[in-house]
Amino acid sequence: MLILLVHVVINLFPAHILAWWNNSSAYWHLFGPLIVIAILVFGPSSHQSVSFVFTHTVNNSGFGHGKLWFYVLPLGFLLTQYTITGYDASAHLAEETGVAAKKAAQGIWKSVAFCWALGYVMLLAFTFAAKNVTYMNGGDGNPYGAGSAIAVFASSLGLLGFKVIMIISVVGQFFCGGSALTAGSRVMFAFSRDRAVPGHRLWSKVSSSHAPVNASIAVAALGLIFTLPALYGNAAHIPVAFLALSAATTLSLYIAYAIPIFLRWRLGDRFESGPWTLGRHYRWMAPLAVLEVLVVCVYFVLPFSPAGIPGDAAFAWNNGAVNYAPVMMLVLIGGAALWWVLSAHRWFTGPRRTIDEAPVQATGD
Repeated sequence: MLILLVHVVINLFPAHILAWWNNSSAYWHLFGPLIVIAILVFGPSSHQSVSFVFTHTVNNSGFGHGKLWFYVLPLGFLLTQYTITGYDASAHLAEETGVAAKKAAQGIWKSVAFCWALGYVMLLAFTFAAKNVTYMNGGDGNPYGAGSAIAVFASSLGLLGFKVIMIISVVGQFFCGGSALTAGSRVMFAFSRDRAVPGHRLWSKVSSSHAPVNASIAVAALGLIFTLPALYGNAAHIPVAFLALSAATTLSLYIAYAIPIFLRWRLGDRFESGPWTLGRHYRWMAPLAVLEVLVVCVYFVLPFSPAGIPGDAAFAWNNGAVNYAPVMMLVLIGGAALWWVLSAHRWFTGPRRTIDEAPVQATGD
């Protein structure tokens, strides 16, 4: 709760303060991983071989080896889907960005490119450093769980290297929390300005510094409410609620990403392009992106092991193998659909044009 409060306070500052915060976060997420990679390269006394990293497979899922390529391996790809999200923040902050029509689009492209390149190198560094296979599989007194990234650091590094990586990771997560609240509050403000959110008059107000104060507080409050179940523990010490929330939010983000991509693809050359685009490459990039999201949507709602399938001998509702993402998605989509049918379709006519209207009046705190 204290961390949420700090993020809310940060989001109440004017745009130039937020720009400093976001720039600091960008530099941290650029140089932090480089430091982590360097520690994992030079810190361990030995590394895995190239053949082990690129050809050896370890199946701890509980599913048979026959399911490795079409079920287990795609589940492993979900790790990249968890991490490569949030690059749309450049679009959410477009109204507070100079030359936004160009820089917001470039920001999204650069975020995806850097996340992919740096993330791939980092995952390679993790895998090469995972020398103690028994420990990584949960043996030798591993308290972090099989396949945990923390287990890589603990088994391959000394105390100093381990602490440095953990500090970089924790601070990076703190930056991510603040950036997520910034993007979320701006989305809520924009939708409220379009009268597409219940209580839109309250959430569309801004302070004298032009910060969406009410929207920031609302997003933080919703985040607190939705994560409270994560405090509920179990005998296996598995954060079931947190895993379910992470899967559902990631899935929601990718569905939201796919909608404008599909619409742009469908319009083809009729689409009115801005000053910076991918050019004619959209013709193959757009369908490929939509196909990826469709595949992700399937695997994100599947159980992570046989113990997550009702009827299995090891099945339990709180064992961490049960995937609650489809339940949460049904609640979210069902709630939105119900609100549309009962109310919103009568009065919501789409986004409002504000360019030619009077600017939003600032209200005091």
